[in-house]
Amino acid sequence: MYPSRISSLIEQSQTASACANIFAKFIATPFVDCEVGKTVIGYTPTGKQYTMTTLTKEIAESLAKFGGAYILVSKNLAGEVTSAKVVDFSKVRFSAFDDLGRSNFAYIGDWSGEVVNVGKKKNSKFQKIPLYTSIYDVYKAMAENTGTTLSLYHIFVNEQYMYPTSIFESVAYDMATEYEIQVNRYEEITQGSPSKLIIRTDIAGSENEKEEQIAEIEKFAGSKGSRCLIIRSSFGDDGEPISNGYKLDQIADTRDLSKFSEAEKACANNIRKVIGIQSILIDSENITSVEVSAAQMKMATYLFDLQVKDIREMVTASLGEIFAKTN
Repeated sequence: MYPSRISSLIEQSQTASACANIFAKFIATPFVDCEVGKTVIGYTPTGKQYTMTTLTKEIAESLAKFGGAYILVSKNLAGEVTSAKVVDFSKVRFSAFDDLGRSNFAYIGDWSGEVVNVGKKKNSKFQKIPLYTSIYDVYKAMAENTGTTLSLYHIFVNEQYMYPTSIFESVAYDMATEYEIQVNRYEEITQGSPSKLIIRTDIAGSENEKEEQIAEIEKFAGSKGSRCLIIRSSFGDDGEPISNGYKLDQIADTRDLSKFSEAEKACANNIRKVIGIQSILIDSENITSVEVSAAQMKMATYLFDLQVKDIREMVTASLGEIFAKTN
């Protein structure tokens, strides 16, 4: 499914992962380490407190990756929130449209491998949840009809389509390429041939004396494992007799990591470009001096903060709507 594919591509790309993390932090910044953020609104499956800060961070992470977030909200019949928690984006699908062209429910569950008409889905492994409403009479009627106080609230960066498109979509191939570069570089290092030393030796003496001298040669050559090959021979590879007891031959390193550098830079630049993050916020290699870098960092932070401002305000407004008493 689309969300799972995007999530996998982001997680396998160093640049995309870094961009998504920074994107999410910029969205959630106002809600971290503030009094409202400490408000407990539920508990995790392991019993830890689930706070407003936790909720906001998870919303920000989902928005950064997918361009949207789903929040499962529970209110009592007085219209007060009793719990709110972000739902895995890949697990939600809306019901089919009604006669008015609206979807009134969502199905939550594991959609991997499912090709179905969502509105017709009756499988018990899917949880049918009514969509959020701030109108108390409608909410109360839904709670009475469905037997649940749960409802699903959604935040989409772009409401043009039924489901949002991830900002990372346009660089899907760049993310995949960056991952493949990692794999190929690993194989180049582990399966390529590093420089090796061949020692051709014609050592005289007893077997013990020969072993001792070979050990000294290995120590001198710094051999480790298969990096060093010792051949007992009286002649070198040129057919000439060996003098001075041994002869050293070097096999050049066949590994070439430089061939990936240009493609890697291009992929990273494309990914940063589509997110709008300047490289200095991610790559320490771009720091030239303390004074210049401080000014560049400040400007890069300011520009990206402006870019994220609308999304942050959207989250603030959505949380206000969710936690306002339904009446």
